[in-house]
Amino acid sequence: MVKIDKRRFGVATVGVPANWVDNSVINFIGPDVDGVRPNLVVIQRQVTGKPSAAQFAKQQKAMLEEAALTEFQILEEGAVVVGKRKFHRLAFSWLFDAASDEGAAAGAKPVHLRQDQYYLVDGQKTLTVTLTCPLTGFAKMQPVFAAIVDETALD
Repeated sequence: MVKIDKRRFGVATVGVPANWVDNSVINFIGPDVDGVRPNLVVIQRQVTGKPSAAQFAKQQKAMLEEAALTEFQILEEGAVVVGKRKFHRLAFSWLFDAASDEGAAAGAKPVHLRQDQYYLVDGQKTLTVTLTCPLTGFAKMQPVFAAIVDETALD
């Protein structure tokens, strides 16, 4: 017989085998800013070994570079302290061509997006906090994003 644990995620309860690892992905979408809805994606993962936040960030950066995003540009990267927590942050921009997105509205134009990724690592547990908005709307969203990161922890 399989032992099932009940896990609560937002408004749902899910039965999960007790020996399965939680690699949750949580996504929140905000109100429109400059024609794009900013979003927050939080990914919790178990990894092999015990990388530092900088090592984990380096792996994530390599995957982004391999993705060959149009006009990909690193804006900032390095260790940052937010509240009492030390994160490794990677901020970058790229040109998103909404016309190539199946769910895009007709006539959608390419837009430069900015994404800030904050990484926390504790042993084999990692947390990636990803904040995305239009590059032109970052100044408007920066206080909101800062408040989100300030309230984020790896428990």
